[in-house]
Amino acid sequence: MRFGLLVLLLGCGLAGCSGKESTTSSAAPASTAPANNTAHEQVGSQTLAEERSLDQIAAAEPVTVPRHHYVIEENGEYGYEPSVSQTQRQNGQVAADISMVRYRGVIKGYHTLTSTKNRITTTLRCKDPCEFAKISNSVGNITSDPETMRLAQGSLGWAMTQDAMNGQLQVYRKP
Repeated sequence: MRFGLLVLLLGCGLAGCSGKESTTSSAAPASTAPANNTAHEQVGSQTLAEERSLDQIAAAEPVTVPRHHYVIEENGEYGYEPSVSQTQRQNGQVAADISMVRYRGVIKGYHTLTSTKNRITTTLRCKDPCEFAKISNSVGNITSDPETMRLAQGSLGWAMTQDAMNGQLQVYRKP
């Protein structure tokens, strides 16, 4: 809309300054009114055409939505699958265990994810841009001191936090 108004204002200004100077100052005002209206109509239709073409260009451009990294979603939990290491392959393993996590949302400025296995809850917390994360474990009322680690691109922690930052995860609600 602002672009259209700018074009309209520029067009009106240019229509008044056609580059031809009039040597006759006694031109009748009635004869100039239709010419000016025609110029405004031309500028207005040009503006509409430009807006339509901009809308068509905007509609034609694909909107890129980041693809999520989780492999399964079940009851509000998201599953992440690590790649199988060379050693695991040599031992005959063809697939890795899936790590299920719950996205707890942004708590005190930190994206927070939790995973519970064998009554041990692991908590991963990071702030945008999530280059580093604080990770702690808890059992009952006992919580370990958080350890800070780099979230290397391609790691499970990196994949989880990328999904969290990109809005790919919903905050966990008990089913």
